[in-house]
Amino acid sequence: MTQGDQGLWGVYVIDDESVVNRRLVELIHTEANRVYARGTLADGDWVVDSGVHRIVPGQKVLATESEAVHNAG
Repeated sequence: MTQGDQGLWGVYVIDDESVVNRRLVELIHTEANRVYARGTLADGDWVVDSGVHRIVPGQKVLATESEAVHNAG
């Protein structure tokens, strides 16, 4: 997650065409290594949870299931 404007946070997701997109969310609650948020995430979105300093929106990537990418569903 990256800090955005007006209390919102940016989350990077990888779409069906393997392109990185940034979605905005509002943090509702944090607990240990989990975050409860509401915003523009949808069921099934692949969320990048580490290494976000190495990607930018619009970048095409090779998405693999690993510790760095999690399904938002």
